Amino acid sequence: MVLRLFFILCCTLPLSAQNNWLAAPNLTPSPINQLRASGNACGPACLLDAFQCGSEKWSDSAKAIKGESERSRLIKIIQSYGARPSKLIPTRRRWDQRGGVNAEDLTAMANEMRTRSWMGTVKQEILFKGSRETPAKLLQRSHTKLRKSLKKGLPPIMSIRRVALAASRDQTSPLGSPSNATTSSLLVSLNPSQKMPTLSPSPTGTPGEEDHSPAP
Repeated sequence: MVLRLFFILCCTLPLSAQNNWLAAPNLTPSPINQLRASGNACGPACLLDAFQCGSEKWSDSAKAIKGESERSRLIKIIQSYGARPSKLIPTRRRWDQRGGVNAEDLTAMANEMRTRSWMGTVKQEILFKGSRETPAKLLQRSHTKLRKSLKKGLPPIMSIRRVALAASRDQTSPLGSPSNATTSSLLVSLNPSQKMPTLSPSPTGTPGEEDHSPAP
């Protein structure tokens, strides 16, 4: 069984009026290339991408990350915010070259990068398919979260993962139910150069129900 996991960063500011098409407030900056710094610098690169493509207050915070190149700005984020102790594992840094950064620490880095106290709080949210939720409903709920963040001025960051049920030797986890095992993941920022349409339910109510991803 394959499920989809979305990690979304959303700021908490009043919503603006709805439009038929949504796009990042600032479409000028070019996407940040994480490989300028490290293969596992996707988290810092996504933060810089989201901030610089956000509304004025967010893009101003991105401008506060000084550097003469993409590489120097990414290293600045890593050294200034990624080198601090992890919230999950205090004995380790938030970011390291081998493992990158986890979602909770990336959220903390985002909040610390804000240059104005009234910008709103960046938060993380996990969207699993509910037990009685159809794929169409999950898609609609995910789209609503993305739209909300965009309309508040901050392009969302998503970690899209494929999660499969994995049974232990006794066929259950210590809690008495099959355990989850992440088989693959991808951290991306919403492409600021593309507009996102308002989503309407399909006549069948099941858009995206088919999943041709191979089972692990």
